[in-house]
Amino acid sequence: MKIFAQNGYLDMEKIISSPYHFIMVLTGRGTGKTFGALDYLRKRATRGDRFMYFRRLQTQIDIVAKPEFSPFKKLDAVRHTVTDVKNLSKQTAGFYDDSTGDLLGYAAAVSTFANLRGFDGSDIGTILFEECIPKLYESKIRDEGAALMDAYETINRNRELEGDEPVKLVCIGNSNNSGADLLCYLNLVSRVEKMKKNGTMIYTDPARSLLLIVLKDSPMGEKKADTALYRFLGRESDYAKAALDNEPPEEWGEFTGKLPLKELSPVVFVGEIAVYRHKSRHTLYVSTHKQGSPPTYGTGQNDMKRVKTLYRWIWQAYITQQVIFEETVCEILFTKYFS
Repeated sequence: MKIFAQNGYLDMEKIISSPYHFIMVLTGRGTGKTFGALDYLRKRATRGDRFMYFRRLQTQIDIVAKPEFSPFKKLDAVRHTVTDVKNLSKQTAGFYDDSTGDLLGYAAAVSTFANLRGFDGSDIGTILFEECIPKLYESKIRDEGAALMDAYETINRNRELEGDEPVKLVCIGNSNNSGADLLCYLNLVSRVEKMKKNGTMIYTDPARSLLLIVLKDSPMGEKKADTALYRFLGRESDYAKAALDNEPPEEWGEFTGKLPLKELSPVVFVGEIAVYRHKSRHTLYVSTHKQGSPPTYGTGQNDMKRVKTLYRWIWQAYITQQVIFEETVCEILFTKYFS
């Protein structure tokens, strides 16, 4: 699957129009993912297939609901179109085609969407979730993955049971926050990290109708490296690596190491990881490889509460440096689940 257009930007039309219903595109900045997605969705909306534009927080929606900060501002300038934005309620906005007055799509926040009781999303064909991976300094949403899935279920309803295609969910963002709640909830942390490590750009899971694109390098990233900001900061700065190479800051892996599973006894499985106890040393070992039948927990809110209550001693072992990890992704997930 070719994912780049001839101009070096991502071909978001080809990506979104693929047969997958759950699409996640994680790249550095300036790869054209937002522009391309909005361009394609606006074209479809003029033919009656409206979209939902999601951001994480209500404050972010309040900002983009102002014409000066509309996500369509650049697209309108390039395509010579006019996209009006109007508040529909305290928590939602609508995008309109200025030439016809037709409604193109909606804007709402994942954090407050549950407040929209009785919302009818039957005219929505695609959900675009922009900046789906928060920066480390951004506010958190309680049980963020479940909140997004609840919003999806509200919009999708029973359309598949009625013979219609399901809503397509397109999440776009950067992956420089490897422990993001959404990646943990979808059990994609280890997959994303392996793709980065191996240089794999595309992963598909037909059973989940999932298309995952992770770009470490892109044609536009190399061009942006020679612009003023990155010359000023330096190509090897943490910011440049995050913005251009989609790499998180180097803050993990202090106690990493590998142990053969035959030396270990399973303690608990949580989400994507397994915690083992060493048979002859006072050490715990965390791996993505699961062997045995210990208690098993998911990553939902209730399971996380049980894990943090029943296995508090595991976190204490980590604080006293008695835990070693198979690889970096294991520590990322471990701190997410147990802290």
